[in-house]
Amino acid sequence: FMDSNLFNHVNVDKSRTFVPNGLNEDSEDECAKYDAIIKNAGGMVINPFGSVIRSLLIAIVELGVEEIMVIGHTDCGVRHVDSHAMIEHMKSRGVPQESIDLMKYCGVDFESWLAGFDTEEQSVMDTVETIKNHPLIPHDIRIGGYIIDTFTGALEVIC
Repeated sequence: FMDSNLFNHVNVDKSRTFVPNGLNEDSEDECAKYDAIIKNAGGMVINPFGSVIRSLLIAIVELGVEEIMVIGHTDCGVRHVDSHAMIEHMKSRGVPQESIDLMKYCGVDFESWLAGFDTEEQSVMDTVETIKNHPLIPHDIRIGGYIIDTFTGALEVIC
């Protein structure tokens, strides 16, 4: 499946990738390994010194990763997230205004941190640029951006 839908369409050394083993009898263990790598809502790097970059650095240094593939997907639920509506929803569920204000006082641009994006393509390009320009990511790491169609499995090269 991954060969026909991904690897046959990009120039990637498969030995430097991690794809869950669908034949592993312990599927829960395999899923846990995969989930432990990197996954985040919207595929965006919000904090340049947060857990996504940290996980990438560990993968590069400890696992020998030489290529990073940022893969967004069509119909992403984060695309049009309205941060103001989300904040109001949080408050209606009991999150006190003081907690929201604390985030702002700590220097977090809370509205931007919660916000979605306009297009999947722009989100992928922005994330690729953030990773490429990060001062701790080695310059010999290949970084590409892609969008996978959630209906057909087709992979489109974005950058």
